[in-house]
Amino acid sequence: ERDGWSRLEASADLRRDELASAIGAFRREALGTLERPIVHDALLRVARDPGSELGEQARHELALARERFGFGGVQIVDATGRVVWQTGEPLFAPRSATKLVERALALREDLLGDPVGSRLVLAAPLEDGRGMPDHAVLFQGRGDCITRKLLAGWPGMGASNRAYLVRQEGEHAVILAGGDAANVQGFAIGQRLPLASTHATIPAMAATRIESRAEVLDVRGQPTWAVTRSLPEIGWGLVATESRADGMTGLGATWGLLLLLDLGLVLFVIGLV
Repeated sequence: ERDGWSRLEASADLRRDELASAIGAFRREALGTLERPIVHDALLRVARDPGSELGEQARHELALARERFGFGGVQIVDATGRVVWQTGEPLFAPRSATKLVERALALREDLLGDPVGSRLVLAAPLEDGRGMPDHAVLFQGRGDCITRKLLAGWPGMGASNRAYLVRQEGEHAVILAGGDAANVQGFAIGQRLPLASTHATIPAMAATRIESRAEVLDVRGQPTWAVTRSLPEIGWGLVATESRADGMTGLGATWGLLLLLDLGLVLFVIGLV
C-alpha cells in the first residue's frame, strides 16, 4: 500500500510541476510575442482602425510565433467581447473569453483563463500609453495543448490513473479540465461543487490549496485513492486519482516511480530549452 501511495504522490508532484512549467512557458511566449514592437504596434493600429492592414512583417512574426509556440489562434478583443481581428483558429468559448478580457482590462494585467477543453488561453491588455486600455489580445493554445497530455494516464501507473484541475470560485470548487474517460468521479467539466459538500471533499481540498491524500468511493462505490496538489501561482488545484485496486497491485512500483522521476527530469529540461 505504501508503494502505491508513493507512486500516486510522485505522479501528482510531477504533473503539478510540469503544468506550472508549461503554463509559465505559455505565458512568457505569449507576452514575449506581444511585446515585440513590430507586433505590438501593428496590433494596436488594427485595434484603433479595424479596417487597416496588419502589415507583412507583423503577420510573419505572428505566423512564426504560432508555429513555434503552439498558439492555435490570436485575437484582438474589445471591452465588449467583440473580436475585431484574428488569425488562426476562431475564438472558443466567447462568453468566458469576454469575462476574461473584462477582468484583464479592469486589472490592467495579463490573466490566464480557465482551460477551454484542453486549450490554454491568456488575455493581455493592449497598452497604448494613453491611459486605460480598451482592447486585449487573446492567445489560445492548440487543441492538443499540454493540459490534456499531463492529465491523462502516466507510465508506471495503473490503467485507472487520471488527473483533473479545479479552482475555487467563492464557496464552490469548479472542475476545469481532465478527469476519467469512464467518469468514475462523477464530475463534469465546468461543474460547480459546494465546498462544504461531502461529495466534493477532494476537489474542495485541491481548490483551497490543501495538499493531502485520501481514500474515497467513486460513483460505482469502488474505493479510489486521491492526492491533491496546489498551483498557487495560477490559483488552480490538481487532483491525481487511481483506483485502490490498481494502487495495491504493486506491479512495477519501484520501477514505475523511477520512470516517473526520469520522465519529469526530461520534461523539465525540455521546458527550459
